[in-house]
Amino acid sequence: MIALSRVTGGRDNNFNLIRALAALAVLVTHCFVLATGSTDREPLWKALGVTWGVIAVDVFFLTSGFLITGSLSAKKDLWSFFTARLLRIYPALAVAMLLSVAFLGAFISTVSPSSFFFHPKTVLFLFKNMTLFSGVSFQLPGVFSSNPYPLVVNGSLWTLPAEVRLYVILGGIWALSLWVGGRKMNFFSSLVLLTAGLSFS
Repeated sequence: MIALSRVTGGRDNNFNLIRALAALAVLVTHCFVLATGSTDREPLWKALGVTWGVIAVDVFFLTSGFLITGSLSAKKDLWSFFTARLLRIYPALAVAMLLSVAFLGAFISTVSPSSFFFHPKTVLFLFKNMTLFSGVSFQLPGVFSSNPYPLVVNGSLWTLPAEVRLYVILGGIWALSLWVGGRKMNFFSSLVLLTAGLSFS
């Protein structure tokens, strides 16, 4: 029997393929939602009451939790762990938000550029989405107001605050396990499994 850690330790583990298929499933569901304004016409929703996108998001969270926990277990250092997490999320997020606002304000919004860039909704959009401390904001003035699914800019951002919170929880579990001493990895693994189990209750 091959240990799971041996299979997942390198890059030849098919996680990229799993995530690519999950991303495709999210795109399929979003196509129906954005085109019609609801999930009612999404084939899997009509058949089972659940969408491909919902399943795909669960897959993303499961694989991310598995890989991130493995990363912390390998690094065994909270500073390195949180530095890596911050660098993975925030630089790209800041660039994406700034480019989104610049492009949408200049070419898409129905309000004037001067009104758009100094509008409270624009400021809130940038602040909340670039910090993630208090959730995210989806609305920008005059953007997508006439769409079938209106007033939503980058709806996928909702996953990031949840992900950041889970990084903090995982870091807290690791910090708590440091008190145990020699058997800290067993204690860490047990707490992670307990937390994962409680999340399903």
